Amino acid sequence: MAADIEGMREFAMQPDRDESPFFVGRNQELSWLREQAALVLRNWKAGRPAGGRTTVVTGCPGMGKSSLLQHFQRTRCEWTDDPEAPVAVAMSVSHMHTGKDVVDEVYRTLAKAEGAVGEAALAIGRDLAGKWKFSNVFDALRSTWRKQKSRMPAICLLVDEIQNASQDNGMALGELHEGALNLPILPVYAGLNDSVEVLRECGISRLSNNAQVNLLLLEPEDAAKAVERMLTTFRVEGEGEVVKQWVDQIAADSLNFPQHLHIGLETAARALLADGGMATVHGLERARLAATAERHKYYRSRINDRYLLSRTDALVSLVRVLAESNEPIRPVELERHARKLLLEHGPQDKPTSKDAQTFVTRLVHAGVLQLNEELTGYAVPIPSMQTWLLEDYGRSLDSKNRRSRRVRLGIDS
Repeated sequence: MAADIEGMREFAMQPDRDESPFFVGRNQELSWLREQAALVLRNWKAGRPAGGRTTVVTGCPGMGKSSLLQHFQRTRCEWTDDPEAPVAVAMSVSHMHTGKDVVDEVYRTLAKAEGAVGEAALAIGRDLAGKWKFSNVFDALRSTWRKQKSRMPAICLLVDEIQNASQDNGMALGELHEGALNLPILPVYAGLNDSVEVLRECGISRLSNNAQVNLLLLEPEDAAKAVERMLTTFRVEGEGEVVKQWVDQIAADSLNFPQHLHIGLETAARALLADGGMATVHGLERARLAATAERHKYYRSRINDRYLLSRTDALVSLVRVLAESNEPIRPVELERHARKLLLEHGPQDKPTSKDAQTFVTRLVHAGVLQLNEELTGYAVPIPSMQTWLLEDYGRSLDSKNRRSRRVRLGIDS
């Protein structure tokens, strides 16, 4: 059977933020989210407080947070009449200001549902025709859930990029966390490693002990499974062991980092298209070279902002400290290193502790740093990014600094 050239071309052109059709792994995290939703529903049905269940998925850029929420919404929160199957409502943090905003979004999503849930929501709409006020929608939703407790599901409110929340979102975040809406809602937020601190600044300071899950690298077998799934889906063939070589090499090159895996699959699709959908040894080499170039382009894009570009020597020096440590460095200790390096290399004469904290936070946002699984120390989450920063980027930086010194000394004109 001929390769699916059209499908391959469509995949190669899809935006980076789209859900991957070859999602793999994260079974533990998906099960954990569903268990949290079931707990919220059981507590609510029993009349126990529904608050305090705010859940936060964290990780560095490219670790698969958005994909996890999208996959959870599509496959684990489908509309069914199973009372244990949660319903997904995706919402932007920029639209969350009060409980009214959340309830409106919940209603709009419910009204599109099939089965008992959708019928109940549409009935609310008919009953409220001409009387559309927040209190009416709110009371009607609560009444419907109470009357049909045995049939109504928990609601998973999925909010991505929660690190962008501000005090403008404090009221909605607070009402959700405290269970003030009196609906079985599980707030599921995804964001960078400082998201929990951002929530604290918005007034959400008392999270449960298991409220945060920190995404790390995929398992090696999951990366290989994604490559296999792509090649099978597009009906790719090759002579002898060539197809297996594609699977093994692309998975290994990804270092089990979801963003790298996405780059590897995308460049593989483009290389296959150039060969009419056939897997060849030369095509694999082209795909690998293209993936390496795309990875380096990705690393550079992460640190390409004015703030970090004015502190590149301090950045590389801090990465060197982490590399020499061979283990995660505690936040307080890392900030001491950062302040010392900013004093030596930064644009300020007397950097403060706050300056050091800001520097570390910016590196977290750039994906240069991530907390370890125990949330006790920072490390560079992607080994190849650390290598690139110290070798390729670091060497070019040293060369640039040497040229600048020679010009200042009048050695070069």
